[in-house]
Amino acid sequence: MRFVVLAAIALMFGANSNAEQVPHVTVYLRDSANVPAAVKFRAEALAGAMFAGIGVRVDWRAGQLAPSS
Repeated sequence: MRFVVLAAIALMFGANSNAEQVPHVTVYLRDSANVPAAVKFRAEALAGAMFAGIGVRVDWRAGQLAPSS
């Protein structure tokens, strides 16, 4: 039940129509440990909810930041 609530919070936050006005951070994940998808999804939802609590949106990306960035 707790997982469903966290996922719902993360989805609601991501659906914010004023997303451009909300501070955000981009997080790149390199899955070199082959974490199961369910565990990764739960961790992203929890982290997203924690950041949402302080008014920051998390933009999750796979891989790593380009060296030129």
